Amino acid sequence: MDDGFVWSRSLPLSHPAIPAITALAYLLACAAHNSWRLPSRAARSAEREQPAALSAAGATWLDGAAVVHNALLVGFSALVCVCSSRHFARVLSEHGLHSFLCPPPLGHPCSGAPLRGPLFWWCYVFYASKYYELVDTLLIVLRRKRVILLHAFPAS
Repeated sequence: MDDGFVWSRSLPLSHPAIPAITALAYLLACAAHNSWRLPSRAARSAEREQPAALSAAGATWLDGAAVVHNALLVGFSALVCVCSSRHFARVLSEHGLHSFLCPPPLGHPCSGAPLRGPLFWWCYVFYASKYYELVDTLLIVLRRKRVILLHAFPAS
């Protein structure tokens, strides 16, 4: 990471169509999985009494993968929080909150300036990490469980 970072459409995952296409594909895949996975009411009540168990080795592997995945997310989120806060504090001390939040008027030399510098590098890394977080749903699907609304519409 260096001060020369510029967030542009040429970066991986940065074109505006990418999140829209990913979200649509994700929601369609969740709906398809749930409709395939969703048994009849009679089958659901029987399933509660005798759940379809994964093999012991498969369940252990998935449990371990989920623990590692979640530990990586916690560590990464802490790192991004600390590093982006540090750079945000520097930007505030150099330029002030008003300058950061309010863009210069049209015609000003800084008008339309790109998002650049270490703070925006951390913002981009955090944005790109949201694609890795789709692994949460993959782990649910591999466990043959229903994808709930919380996963289909994440709050992050």
